[in-house]
Amino acid sequence: MFGDVKFGARQERTFRVVNHQTQSVTLSESFSGPNAGDFSVTGGTCATTLGARSKCSIVVSFSPGALGTESATLSIADSSDPLSPYTVALATGPTIPATVAPDKLAFGKLKTSSKTEDVTVTNLSGFPLSVSKSFSGANSADFAVTGGTCGSTAPANSSCTIAVTFTPTGGGSSKKASMAVSIGNDPTSPHNITLTGNGP
Repeated sequence: MFGDVKFGARQERTFRVVNHQTQSVTLSESFSGPNAGDFSVTGGTCATTLGARSKCSIVVSFSPGALGTESATLSIADSSDPLSPYTVALATGPTIPATVAPDKLAFGKLKTSSKTEDVTVTNLSGFPLSVSKSFSGANSADFAVTGGTCGSTAPANSSCTIAVTFTPTGGGSSKKASMAVSIGNDPTSPHNITLTGNGP
């Protein structure tokens, strides 16, 4: 029902409420379930009273607060209705806790024996996330992680860096490789970064 959503972002869905009765009803909404606190009513046309044979809308917003998929139940109660409350199961895709940028490091033609550039990992969530890196491609041996602040973990609600050093072999020919940055509990992982450069 709700797709993949980044921490710090919000996604909305609209639900319609129809009063088939010949009298007005009193409406109320509530949430329950494992992640009820991450869902809320943030808009729509429904008020506390819905007129006879009329309809209104309820806008439900979701903001991630947990890693992985989330779920809750929306209950809509109306007076004078023996079938009340009506429930709607709410579910999300895997939440997205981090971003990795840029997706390309172009080292250009070196004037020295090596050059270092940074990749930034931003942990948008309130949870520490594991970080791992690997290289592949024809010239992967010419690239290496030589530092940065990430280590094996990206701390909660912060950014850290991965220092990538290009040390070309074989003269001034063009070099290409790819670095995969894998982030724990991130459905968009691994993040693949294109690496290019020329030796001096």
